[in-house]
Amino acid sequence: MVAVVGHFNSGCSIPASQVYARSHLAMISPAASNPKLTLQQLDPSWHYPKTIFRVNTTDDIQGSYAGEFAIKTLKLRRACIIHDKTAYGQGVAEEFRKRFEALGGSTLVFRWDQRRGQRFQRPADPAARPEAAVDLLGWRTMRAAA
Repeated sequence: MVAVVGHFNSGCSIPASQVYARSHLAMISPAASNPKLTLQQLDPSWHYPKTIFRVNTTDDIQGSYAGEFAIKTLKLRRACIIHDKTAYGQGVAEEFRKRFEALGGSTLVFRWDQRRGQRFQRPADPAARPEAAVDLLGWRTMRAAA
């Protein structure tokens, strides 16, 4: 065996990549997006071959691009961002918020919601529902919503 294709998410890929590197196996991830997966090879403490690769872009690029797209192309100014607190969901959401706000957008809500397998529902209290003043409601997750 000379290489491993996998894993799907960063939480598995990062620790597995270190095992593969110690064994001098190349790894190509088809979907892991945490920047650390490939950047860890640049750390001075990395004493293995630099054989960890990905075919997709990273969370910081995805989130930043989405924030810029929301401002410049969609002309949105106010956002509610809800994520599922996974490394992927939260990472992309944080990068979106940074770029969105840097370009003049306003984040009205930034929070996590972990109701797995349930349909997201608005809060019962109208005062807790900012949708009357929001341009974008973002829900970032790696799980399918029910």
